[in-house]
Amino acid sequence: MKTSHTPGIWAINSKNPYEVFAILNGGASYALPDEQMLANARLISAAPDLLAALEELERQAQDFHDWDDLVCFIDDPETRAEYEDEYKTRLMIRLAIAKARGEA
Repeated sequence: MKTSHTPGIWAINSKNPYEVFAILNGGASYALPDEQMLANARLISAAPDLLAALEELERQAQDFHDWDDLVCFIDDPETRAEYEDEYKTRLMIRLAIAKARGEA
């Protein structure tokens, strides 16, 4: 499914924390077509639900493999290949949660 929102990377303006902008082709983008702005607004309005879903997914994943155990599996050359995809996915989830909480 194709979405029409501005692709990431999105960032917060350090001089005005109420302003979010997208970094496109190495520069900031402020003037966007109305359709794209509406798609961005829909994505932003879904952010609390997306965060809650990621937090719940990470909570349930902890029951499957504790994060510290997973890191040990990745550090071990004998188990790395078996757990690498899970580790990468969990890392993306944890980084997204941290970014949403202002911790990254």
